[in-house]
Amino acid sequence: MVLTKSELFELTRPPESYDQEVAARTSSLFCWLAAFWFFITPLTFFGVSAQSSDWNAWIVGGAMVVAAMVRIIHPAGTSLFSVLNVVLSIWVLLSPFVFGYEHDTYRLINTLFVGMIVLGSSLLSLSITKSSRNRAPKMGAEGR
Repeated sequence: MVLTKSELFELTRPPESYDQEVAARTSSLFCWLAAFWFFITPLTFFGVSAQSSDWNAWIVGGAMVVAAMVRIIHPAGTSLFSVLNVVLSIWVLLSPFVFGYEHDTYRLINTLFVGMIVLGSSLLSLSITKSSRNRAPKMGAEGR
Protein backbone atom coordinates (compact mmCIF):
# COMPACT_ATOMS: atom_id res chain seq x y z
CA MET A 1 0.00 0.00 0.00
CA VAL A 2 1.38 3.38 -1.05
CA LEU A 3 0.23 6.55 0.67
CA THR A 4 0.42 10.01 -0.83
CA LYS A 5 1.56 12.93 1.31
CA SER A 6 -1.99 14.23 1.65
CA GLU A 7 -3.24 10.83 2.86
CA LEU A 8 -0.34 10.57 5.29
CA PHE A 9 -1.10 14.04 6.66
CA GLU A 10 -4.71 13.02 7.29
CA LEU A 11 -3.51 10.00 9.28
CA THR A 12 -1.03 11.86 11.45
CA ARG A 13 -1.61 15.28 12.89
CA PRO A 14 1.39 17.36 13.82
CA PRO A 15 1.95 17.38 17.59
CA GLU A 16 1.67 21.16 17.80
CA SER A 17 -1.92 21.04 16.51
CA TYR A 18 -2.79 18.53 19.23
CA ASP A 19 -1.08 20.72 21.84
CA GLN A 20 -3.04 23.76 20.69
CA GLU A 21 -6.28 21.79 20.87
CA VAL A 22 -5.47 20.79 24.45
CA ALA A 23 -4.59 24.40 25.31
CA ALA A 24 -7.88 25.66 23.82
CA ARG A 25 -9.81 23.02 25.75
CA THR A 26 -7.99 23.85 29.00
CA SER A 27 -8.69 27.58 28.75
CA SER A 28 -12.32 26.76 27.87
CA LEU A 29 -12.48 24.56 30.98
CA PHE A 30 -11.47 27.55 33.15
CA CYS A 31 -14.12 29.58 31.36
CA TRP A 32 -16.69 26.85 32.05
CA LEU A 33 -15.78 26.72 35.75
CA ALA A 34 -16.12 30.49 36.16
CA ALA A 35 -19.37 30.54 34.17
CA PHE A 36 -20.81 27.70 36.25
CA TRP A 37 -19.87 29.57 39.43
CA PHE A 38 -21.62 32.68 38.07
CA PHE A 39 -24.67 30.55 37.30
CA ILE A 40 -24.96 29.26 40.89
CA THR A 41 -23.87 32.51 42.57
CA PRO A 42 -27.44 33.70 43.31
CA LEU A 43 -28.06 30.52 45.29
CA THR A 44 -24.88 31.00 47.31
CA PHE A 45 -25.57 34.65 48.11
CA PHE A 46 -29.34 34.69 48.60
CA GLY A 47 -30.86 31.25 48.26
CA VAL A 48 -33.84 31.26 45.94
CA SER A 49 -35.05 34.76 45.09
CA ALA A 50 -36.64 36.58 42.19
CA GLN A 51 -34.25 39.52 41.85
CA SER A 52 -33.53 40.63 38.29
CA SER A 53 -29.81 40.24 38.92
CA ASP A 54 -30.42 36.60 39.82
CA TRP A 55 -32.20 36.02 36.52
CA ASN A 56 -29.28 37.73 34.80
CA ALA A 57 -26.86 35.28 36.42
CA TRP A 58 -28.98 32.28 35.48
CA ILE A 59 -29.54 33.31 31.86
CA VAL A 60 -26.11 34.77 31.09
CA GLY A 61 -24.31 32.20 33.22
CA GLY A 62 -26.21 29.38 31.54
CA ALA A 63 -25.36 30.72 28.07
CA MET A 64 -21.68 31.01 29.03
CA VAL A 65 -21.67 27.47 30.42
CA VAL A 66 -23.13 26.08 27.19
CA ALA A 67 -20.73 28.09 24.99
CA ALA A 68 -17.71 26.98 27.03
CA MET A 69 -18.88 23.36 26.91
CA VAL A 70 -19.08 23.51 23.11
CA ARG A 71 -15.50 24.81 23.03
CA ILE A 72 -14.34 22.05 25.39
CA ILE A 73 -15.93 19.30 23.32
CA HIS A 74 -14.94 20.61 19.89
CA PRO A 75 -12.53 23.58 19.90
CA ALA A 76 -11.83 23.53 16.15
CA GLY A 77 -14.32 25.50 14.13
CA THR A 78 -16.33 26.82 17.08
CA SER A 79 -14.51 30.09 17.74
CA LEU A 80 -17.83 31.94 17.49
CA PHE A 81 -18.69 30.51 20.93
CA SER A 82 -15.56 32.14 22.38
CA VAL A 83 -16.63 35.43 20.82
CA LEU A 84 -20.05 34.95 22.45
CA ASN A 85 -18.38 34.42 25.83
CA VAL A 86 -16.26 37.54 25.33
CA VAL A 87 -19.41 39.61 24.73
CA LEU A 88 -21.24 37.99 27.64
CA SER A 89 -18.27 38.49 29.98
CA ILE A 90 -18.22 42.20 29.15
CA TRP A 91 -21.91 42.26 30.10
CA VAL A 92 -21.05 40.46 33.35
CA LEU A 93 -18.45 43.14 34.12
CA LEU A 94 -21.07 45.85 33.58
CA SER A 95 -23.98 44.08 35.28
CA PRO A 96 -23.30 45.15 38.91
CA PHE A 97 -23.65 48.76 37.83
CA VAL A 98 -26.72 48.07 35.70
CA PHE A 99 -28.51 46.13 38.45
CA GLY A 100 -27.32 48.44 41.22
CA TYR A 101 -25.38 46.14 43.51
CA GLU A 102 -22.02 47.89 43.21
CA HIS A 103 -22.20 48.74 46.92
CA ASP A 104 -22.43 45.06 47.91
CA THR A 105 -18.65 44.56 48.06
CA TYR A 106 -18.47 40.76 48.13
CA ARG A 107 -20.95 40.34 45.33
CA LEU A 108 -19.28 43.07 43.26
CA ILE A 109 -15.83 41.50 43.66
CA ASN A 110 -17.23 38.06 42.85
CA THR A 111 -18.94 39.30 39.69
CA LEU A 112 -15.91 41.28 38.50
CA PHE A 113 -13.58 38.32 39.03
CA VAL A 114 -15.93 35.99 37.19
CA GLY A 115 -16.17 38.47 34.32
CA MET A 116 -12.39 38.84 34.12
CA ILE A 117 -11.78 35.08 34.23
CA VAL A 118 -14.35 34.37 31.52
CA LEU A 119 -13.08 37.26 29.41
CA GLY A 120 -9.42 36.24 29.73
CA SER A 121 -9.93 32.53 29.19
CA SER A 122 -12.29 33.12 26.24
CA LEU A 123 -9.81 35.47 24.58
CA LEU A 124 -7.02 32.97 25.20
CA SER A 125 -9.04 30.10 23.76
CA LEU A 126 -9.97 32.24 20.77
CA SER A 127 -6.38 33.31 20.11
CA ILE A 128 -5.12 29.73 20.38
CA THR A 129 -7.69 28.54 17.87
CA LYS A 130 -6.97 31.44 15.49
CA SER A 131 -3.19 30.90 15.68
CA SER A 132 -3.51 27.17 15.04
CA ARG A 133 -5.64 27.87 11.98
CA ASN A 134 -3.03 30.31 10.66
CA ARG A 135 -0.21 27.80 11.14
CA ALA A 136 -1.96 24.81 9.58
CA PRO A 137 0.17 23.38 6.77
CA LYS A 138 -1.27 23.80 3.32
CA MET A 139 -1.00 20.95 0.85
CA GLY A 140 -0.50 22.60 -2.53
CA ALA A 141 0.71 21.32 -5.88
CA GLU A 142 4.22 20.84 -4.48
CA GLY A 143 2.88 18.46 -1.80
CA ARG A 144 1.47 15.97 -4.32
